[in-house]
Amino acid sequence: ENEPFSNFTYTVRNEQGVISSGSNVRVDTITNDRPGIILKKQGQNGEDLKGAVFTLENQAGTKLGTYTSDEDGLITTAYLSEGKVYTLTETKSPKGYQALPTSMSISIDQNGTVTVGGVSEADYQLNSAIPGDFHIATLIIKNKPYHFRAVKIDGDTEAPLAGATFDIHCQKTVGDVTTFDLDPMPGYDSLITDAAGLITKREGGTHEINDLPAGTYQLREITPPSGYEKLPSYVVFEISNTGVISLKSGPEGVSLESTTGANGETVYTLKIENHCYSKLKVLKIDQNGDALEGAEFEFVGKDFHGSENHDSMRSAKETPESTEAVIIQDNKVPLGTYTLCETSAPANYSALAGNVVIQVSLGQSGEPVVSVTVNDTPLDGAYVTKDTATGVWTIKIMNTQGYELPSTGGPGEEGLMLVGGLMVMGAAVLLIRRITARIR
Repeated sequence: ENEPFSNFTYTVRNEQGVISSGSNVRVDTITNDRPGIILKKQGQNGEDLKGAVFTLENQAGTKLGTYTSDEDGLITTAYLSEGKVYTLTETKSPKGYQALPTSMSISIDQNGTVTVGGVSEADYQLNSAIPGDFHIATLIIKNKPYHFRAVKIDGDTEAPLAGATFDIHCQKTVGDVTTFDLDPMPGYDSLITDAAGLITKREGGTHEINDLPAGTYQLREITPPSGYEKLPSYVVFEISNTGVISLKSGPEGVSLESTTGANGETVYTLKIENHCYSKLKVLKIDQNGDALEGAEFEFVGKDFHGSENHDSMRSAKETPESTEAVIIQDNKVPLGTYTLCETSAPANYSALAGNVVIQVSLGQSGEPVVSVTVNDTPLDGAYVTKDTATGVWTIKIMNTQGYELPSTGGPGEEGLMLVGGLMVMGAAVLLIRRITARIR
């Protein structure tokens, strides 16, 4: 419902026509003009923005209309009654921009002074009318762009990962069925992460994903970085009508961060973790290479999964017929350095003099490589091997037969004193018997 015409003051303009040849009729045009406010849409740098959608309500909350900015950024010319407060709300922002965070209030007093409220001064520009122009003013409504980028990182070290390939698919609805397109969006297929881990568009090589219209999207990892596991599911994100980005779903290790840039714009960073795992099996053997049960180990510091609360591990055969005494077996060991300490050796065997340090790193081929030191001495290839068929690295830790000397002042000293005492007592008994025999 429009405002009553009686609420406006009109200016009459008379445009005199001309008499065309062969005619004695002149057509004059009489126009009643009422002063209005020109509403325009621009970016922060003054660029005209097309596609912004606004609603205008009067003071009673009645919707007066819905308006969309054209190629020149023109939204509409608003004819407002004096002394009334109007509400302008941006319901949809142009691609790559965020809408006003709140509604804007506009009012005009009897002197034609325009007052704007409800938003930051950085969100608009109010220009006075040009002399001779019957419009009151031009109100330019500013939008800030948003920045959206996706980065691939190592899930344990947070190091950037290059070489991952992605496609982006758009959600569509046909009838009552909502699904994602089988084909990726044009220009958003075979996106590759660079040395900084950032997904890079093929056209222009930019890291920004800012030209997607409002909608729901699937980010699909096609090829993971060399040596890393592929994501178990797709990443789904949404761009709202007002340019707000949210993470709808994704595998563990995917997160969306929002920060504020230098010019007040929102910067979205989609972090996508990949993990590089090794398959490890640590065995205990004797000097003959046979399975040796009963050795106990503990992690020093963090274990394979980052925990510092861990139980003691004991080498044991899975079955009586097994030829292996396993200390630990894990098929998802991340890159890193891990330390094991032997806390108890099997009976009649000497405990290791130092710790076992296991280093899991990426080799030149991009595949995990395992190296081991015991008491700062590297184990050679006979004790650290990889099964190329299964990918399992086997580490063999050897104990040799022997006895630990008792520590000074410990239970061993008491044992020696007891044995010595028994020997003295025995000698005394023997001596008494000999003396008794002579007397007889």
